[in-house]
Amino acid sequence: MTGQHQGHSAIRNIAFDAELPNTHTLGSVLQTAGYATAAIGKWGVQGGPYKLVIEPVRGDRSPETEPSHPLLRGFDYFYGYTAHSDAHYHYPQVGNRPLYDGFVDVADRLAKCYSTDLFTARAKKWIVDHRKTNSRQPFFIYLCYTAPHSGLRIPTDSHLTDEGNYPEGGGLKGGKQWNEDSSNGQINTAKGTIDSGMHPEVAHATGDDGQPWPDHARRHATMVRRIDDGMADLVQLLKDLEIDDNTLIVFTSDNGTLSESGLDDVGKYEPDGQLYDLAVDPSEKNNLWDTKPEMVKTLFSMLEAEKANTK
Repeated sequence: MTGQHQGHSAIRNIAFDAELPNTHTLGSVLQTAGYATAAIGKWGVQGGPYKLVIEPVRGDRSPETEPSHPLLRGFDYFYGYTAHSDAHYHYPQVGNRPLYDGFVDVADRLAKCYSTDLFTARAKKWIVDHRKTNSRQPFFIYLCYTAPHSGLRIPTDSHLTDEGNYPEGGGLKGGKQWNEDSSNGQINTAKGTIDSGMHPEVAHATGDDGQPWPDHARRHATMVRRIDDGMADLVQLLKDLEIDDNTLIVFTSDNGTLSESGLDDVGKYEPDGQLYDLAVDPSEKNNLWDTKPEMVKTLFSMLEAEKANTK
């Protein structure tokens, strides 16, 4: 987010919920370049009195209780989880966890809302609204899905068929859709039975040994597939809006995986082997080299080149 190597960053290693110093972020740099900016999904560097609190603490927040909230660190709009532990719950109401629109806790509106679907639908709505109000202004979205982090919750069965579990189509008219009236569900997949939409491709999958995949593996694959479908949905939206050829998409991930079940203890992900030679222990993700600082610096350089070319 800052483009800094950990050796120069104030937040190092696993500093969950630590306060992000009031310095430049990718969001603030792009704001100065004239971009509209949004952060949607997990934040986890909000600081304040509720950091590292395991039990849920519902209610609205403020600049005093979350001094490095996204709205104070370079983003015009925020929707998602601010605290690390809250993001373990892919259904906010299952764990009675707060989820925020800005500083306002909106979790009471989110019955049966699966976080991956929620963030995809909200990102789509933000893009559409921005294009309606200021079509000439460039935009930047930091979309941080919580999946496939534990707990290993899967989507509802709202659109489950023999072929898939995603709403038909994508973009403006299909796929995930945001409902302004949340009384019938904030999103169009907030119905049916929660945690039951196992993707049919893996529901009865077997390994090379002929044995069924363990439940944690089927859940993990379903979660990853949901991200894939969400990304395809977003790309279709860009095509529908005729901005796909002028939009850069950078897809990256956390720096590995580990053996854990999360606070919402639904299954336990068990990695099967080493992830690159740099992983000392296949159950650890902490030793893997992370290239995000280099990626951010590259994006900054691209922005400078773009500004130079437009002068």
